[in-house]
Amino acid sequence: MRRLRLIGVGLAVLALATAAVAAAAPVKLVESGGAHFPYRSYVLTLPKAQALPLSRLHVTENGISVRALSVISAEAAKERQFGVVLAIDASESMQGQPIKSAMAAARAFAAHRNPNQQLAVLTFNGGVQVVQPLTTSSGAIRSALSRIPKLSYGTHIYDALEQGAKLLADAHVETGSIVLLSDGADVGSVARPAAVLRTLTGQHVRTFTVGLASTAFDPRSLRQAATRTGGSYAQAARASDLTPIFDSLGYQLSREYLISYQSLAGPGKRIQVRATVDGIGSVTSAYVTPSLDLEPAPPYHRSFVGRLLQSPLTMVLVALLAAAIVGFAILAIAHPRPRTVVERVSAFVSLRRRLQAEEEGDSPRRRVDLLRGAEGAFERLRWWPRFKATLELAEINASPTQIVALTLLATVIVMLLLYLLIGVLGLIVGLCTPLVTRVLIQAKLERKRRVFADQLPDNLEVLAAALRAGHSLVGALSAVVESSPEPSRSEFRRVIAEEQLGVPLDEALGTVVERMRSRDLDQVALVAQLQRETGSNAAEVIDRVIETVRARQEIRRLVRTLTAQGRLSRWILTALPVLLALVLPLISRGYLDPLLHRGSGQVLLVFTALMIIAGSWVIGKIVNIRI
Repeated sequence: MRRLRLIGVGLAVLALATAAVAAAAPVKLVESGGAHFPYRSYVLTLPKAQALPLSRLHVTENGISVRALSVISAEAAKERQFGVVLAIDASESMQGQPIKSAMAAARAFAAHRNPNQQLAVLTFNGGVQVVQPLTTSSGAIRSALSRIPKLSYGTHIYDALEQGAKLLADAHVETGSIVLLSDGADVGSVARPAAVLRTLTGQHVRTFTVGLASTAFDPRSLRQAATRTGGSYAQAARASDLTPIFDSLGYQLSREYLISYQSLAGPGKRIQVRATVDGIGSVTSAYVTPSLDLEPAPPYHRSFVGRLLQSPLTMVLVALLAAAIVGFAILAIAHPRPRTVVERVSAFVSLRRRLQAEEEGDSPRRRVDLLRGAEGAFERLRWWPRFKATLELAEINASPTQIVALTLLATVIVMLLLYLLIGVLGLIVGLCTPLVTRVLIQAKLERKRRVFADQLPDNLEVLAAALRAGHSLVGALSAVVESSPEPSRSEFRRVIAEEQLGVPLDEALGTVVERMRSRDLDQVALVAQLQRETGSNAAEVIDRVIETVRARQEIRRLVRTLTAQGRLSRWILTALPVLLALVLPLISRGYLDPLLHRGSGQVLLVFTALMIIAGSWVIGKIVNIRI
C-alpha cells in the first residue's frame, strides 16, 4: 500500500510539472483556413483570456511588417469564424459511468462557448451519428448533450474525424476544431487514416483528442491525429477526470484570437511568420507561398496562311491587282462604254426605268459606275446574263459589278475576321458569304413575285370589266396599268410596250409569266393567243380564269397557314446552334475552345454546319408546296 501511495504522489507531481510547462508556453500560433493567398489567417492562443488591441500585436513576414492586420477574439467572433465539433465515443466499452462522465464533460466544454460560436455534436461506434449539426442555438446544444447516446459495437475514430471535417467544410467555418473523446483504438473505420489526416491538414482543422484509459486502450491514433493537425492530446486515468480536461479545453479555446492580414511576399518563397504580443512574448510559424503555374510558351511557327499572306509573291499579286483596279476605274471614267442596241431599245421597252429616271432627276444618268470597265470580263461567263436579269427583276438599284465587288470584299473581310477568331476553319466558313448574298437577292425576288400573285385576281377583274365595256384586250390591259399598284403596273406596262413594238400579245404576256413565275397569268396568255388566232369571248373566259385563280389562291393561303409552323421550325432549328455558338463564349469563356482550336473539333464543326444546312434545305423543300 505504501508503494502505491508513492506512485500516486509521483504521478501527481508529474501532472503538476506538465501543467507548469504548459502554462509556461506563453503564445501558440497555428495556421487557420478560410483565407487564400495573398490573404493569411492564423489562430493565436494566449495563456489567459485578455483584451488584445492591435497596438499590442506585431506580425512580420521575414522581418517585414504585414499590411491590413486585424485581430478578432473568440468571444467577439461572428458565426462562421469559429466552429467546434464534439465527437464522443459511444462504443460498448463506454457503458455505465464513462459515457455519463463524457456527456457531463461535454456540457462543461459547451459552457465556455461564445454565443456566436457554432457547435456540433456527433457520436460514433459502428457508425457515425450526427446528434446536432453546427448551430449557435444554446437550447439545441443543451438538448443534444442532455441525452445519453445509444451504445453499440465499434470505434470508428477516423470516420468520426472525416464527418466532423465535412460538417465544418459545409458550414464554411474559417477556424474549425474537433474535440474527440475515445477509450480505445480505432476499430472498423471505413475512411483511410492517411486520407483523413490529409483532409484535416488541408482544411486547417485542429483536432483535440482525449483518451480514457481502459483495458483495450491504445492512444496512438489519438496522438497522431492531434500531432498532425496542430491540436493537443490529453489522457484521463478515470472517468471522473474527463470533466476537468474538457473544462480546460473549453477555457483554452475561449482564449483564442483570429489574426488576418495580407501578405506582400512573392511566389515560391519560404516565409517565416513572427507574432509578438507586448508583455507576453512571441511565436513563429513558417509556410511557402504558392508558385505561379506558368507553362513555357511554345516556339512560334507561322501558319501556312500567314506565310502565304506575308510572302513576296502575295505582295506582288496584291500590287498588280490594285494597279488593275485603278486602271479599270480610269478607263471607265475617261472612256465610258458606248450603249449597245439592247440598251437603247430597253429605254423604250422598260418604261418603268425611264419614268423613275424622270422622277429622280438627271443624277442617276450622271452616275458613273467605276467598275463598268470590269463588266466586259464578266460578260463571257455563262451565269452573268442570268445574274443581271435577276438583279433587274428584284429591283436592286446597284449594278451587277458593284454587287459582285461588294460580295468579294465582304467575303475577304469575313474570312479574315473568322480566321483571327477560330483559325483556318474561319476561312472555310467565310467562303459561304456569297451564299448569303444570293439568299438575300432571292428573298427579295420571291417577295415581289408573291405580291404580284396576290394582286393578280383584282387586276383580272379590271381586265374583264374593261373587255365587257368594249375595249380590246390591249386597251383593257392599259386600263389595268392605270389602276393597278406596283409591281403589277410595271409588268403590264412592259407587256403594252412590247406589243407596241410588234411583239404578239401572248408572247409579251409569256415573258411576264416567266419573270413572275405565275401559272395563273399563263392562262391569260392562252386567252390572248386564242383571241388572236381564232377569236373568242375573252371576258367570259377571263371570268372563269378569275374563279380558278381565286380558288387556287385560297388553297395557297391555306397551305401557307398549315406550313407556317414548319417554316418557323426551320428557322429556329437553323438559328439556334448559331446563337448558342455566339452566346456560350460570352457566358463561359473557353467553353468552345476544344472545338475551335483542335483539328478534330474543327472537323466536327464543319460536319455540324453541313448537317444544319442540309436539314434546313430539306425542311424548306418539305414546306414549300407549289400550287
